[in-house]
Amino acid sequence: MAASDFIQGRLMRPSFMFGMFFMQRFDHAVNHWSRERELLADARGARLVGNAVAASALLRVSVLQSHLEELLIAQCESASETDLIDSVLAGLATLELQLPAQALETRQAHPTDSHPSHGERLHALRVPLDDALRSATRDVDAEAASAQIDECFRAPHRVREQLSRDLIDMAVAENTAQTQLLETMAAGVQGELALHEGGQWLGTLMAVIGAPFALLGLWIMSWPWLAPERLKDTALTTLGAGAAIGSIALIFVWLGVRRFKRAPQTALRLTPKHFVFANFAQPLPIEHIADVSLQLIQGIWITVELTPQAPLPALRKTAFGVPGARINKKKHQVLLHMAQLRIDDKKIEPYEALTLMTNYVNASLAREILQAQSTG
Repeated sequence: MAASDFIQGRLMRPSFMFGMFFMQRFDHAVNHWSRERELLADARGARLVGNAVAASALLRVSVLQSHLEELLIAQCESASETDLIDSVLAGLATLELQLPAQALETRQAHPTDSHPSHGERLHALRVPLDDALRSATRDVDAEAASAQIDECFRAPHRVREQLSRDLIDMAVAENTAQTQLLETMAAGVQGELALHEGGQWLGTLMAVIGAPFALLGLWIMSWPWLAPERLKDTALTTLGAGAAIGSIALIFVWLGVRRFKRAPQTALRLTPKHFVFANFAQPLPIEHIADVSLQLIQGIWITVELTPQAPLPALRKTAFGVPGARINKKKHQVLLHMAQLRIDDKKIEPYEALTLMTNYVNASLAREILQAQSTG
């Protein structure tokens, strides 16, 4: 739909709307029965331990999840403990636990089904929120928790050591792979690239074609003065026709001269740290860029999404024909329209330009992460 022209888009719209309606109703039905099934599963599980325990366990996962992840990551990165379980439990025992914000709206992850929210599941278990919350945020008893874990295995100490070694080795391998990836991304761009529009010949052609028609329009407008008696009845019509032809021709001449002047000038320069637009008072730091995209609509539109906290760039006056970007204050975007994209007067495809710009953004981000890791 987005890539189609006006007529094609209108012809496709009925089938598109029908498809959207069908998928919405299908998703609604699937989600309804999926949630009903999950609530029945909760009720069946609660028969084993009681509704209060099931409700407490449901919230306990939300309470402990982020803390568990942080402690495990910290211990794996330091690789200073041979028993991660005891060290993580000891860390949890020192924390004052609270239910995270929006926890009742959280939906437990599942590979195929859409779980109901925690709030819906608590309501179905008919357990008051305060009772479940009081139990879910109780302090962690590290010694009791460790003893419970040991009861699940015949040789708990061997399992603990093996599990700790496996997790630490996995964390070290992942960190090494991530560092190598970041280093590859950071080294993926070197120096600067200048994008320009090109197409001087087209600008020349437009101006050359328009100039004779502009002269023709002026000549037609001069007829009433050259032969006032013979053309006095059609003077206004003649003047109007000449003005219309001349105006259209002058527009072509103006566009041709503008295109000719724009062709060799840099519209966007990519550097390792900045996107430099011709009409910006200061280069745009890459750290202020959230995303870059391209749209093919009467040429090529380069859209640069700014981060929410990034200030809007200041514009400066430029000479006639200098390609300049626009700023969409409402959407926090920078927009640059070009007829085509060239580097060193060699035309490149839009997807190549998008890849280049994305590489510069990713390389800058990779350098920042590597620098933070080295200083941290």
